[in-house]
Amino acid sequence: MDYKHAIKKQYEASLNMLGQAIKNCPDSLWNDQSYTNKYWHIAFHTLYFTDLYTQGTDKNFVKWVKYKDSFEFLDREPGEAPIPAEDAYTKEEVLEYYNYVVNNLDARIDSTDMELASEVSWIPFTSFELQIHNIKHIQHHVGMLFERLRNNNIDVEWARREG
Repeated sequence: MDYKHAIKKQYEASLNMLGQAIKNCPDSLWNDQSYTNKYWHIAFHTLYFTDLYTQGTDKNFVKWVKYKDSFEFLDREPGEAPIPAEDAYTKEEVLEYYNYVVNNLDARIDSTDMELASEVSWIPFTSFELQIHNIKHIQHHVGMLFERLRNNNIDVEWARREG
């Protein structure tokens, strides 16, 4: 069995669903202040960690060119102010990051030795397990975003693995 092919196809399906969630989000929900974790922030957080985990290292992680310091964390430190609405990533920026992650995925998976230990210091897994963990993380947050969309009468579809 070609495990890398299977992993890439599962990423493709998960990221397809994340892309749907981003594209179908109405402007009124994108930075809705009634939520602790804003829609854009969940989408960015998901992409950030997908980017990190597919690079496979926290020490040599190359951050996206439009990265804003500490925006990857959903939980703010005690006493730390929420991210101001005017500093939020736009939908266009998050879609740009989404495309960057999707376009780099296959090459990253192809170059990963799945049997080696992960080089992400807080993840005590093999590189193979890290990829499964990452797909699970994507789907966790896609579920959150889909729920918000459905609560606003916006339909989204389950993405099946192709090929």
